[in-house]
Amino acid sequence: MITIKILRLILLMSGLIFLLTVPVMAQAPAETEKVDLNLQLFPAYYPNELIPGQNNPTFIEVRNNGSIVLNNIRFSAIVPDDWVVEFNPSILETLTSGSSYTVDVNIIPPASANDQDYTITLVAEAEETRTVNTLYLRVENSFSLWAWVGLGIGALVVIAFIIVFLRFGR
Repeated sequence: MITIKILRLILLMSGLIFLLTVPVMAQAPAETEKVDLNLQLFPAYYPNELIPGQNNPTFIEVRNNGSIVLNNIRFSAIVPDDWVVEFNPSILETLTSGSSYTVDVNIIPPASANDQDYTITLVAEAEETRTVNTLYLRVENSFSLWAWVGLGIGALVVIAFIIVFLRFGR
């Protein structure tokens, strides 16, 4: 609120001059409240290759870029069937303007997940706003069928060399 004082106000009444000081109250235009919740996955090189059936930890940073306090921020994920995404904490009570908070995220694809690309959407939803972040992830089994076939062929070749060496002596 701004107070402006007018120091000299001259009134002419019946030939007399009055000097008055009149306080005037003026209000500055109200700032509009800005709601801006930002959800960013860290590290920027998030683990885009996941191992099925195992914990794949990462974290997200939730930032309030707005001008009001955000309350009851809930975290959830839209995932393929049988996938599990855990948030710690799963609810953030308040996030003041200009501040940020780090939330741990654990992504667990099912042990039966195929080697392919998947899409996961992380959601942060407050009473005042909602924001989403989409991740593109790839499941990589540590040993696929072709890895076992390759190991089998390699073992057969080694055994063949041992037999040839023992049989012919050189």
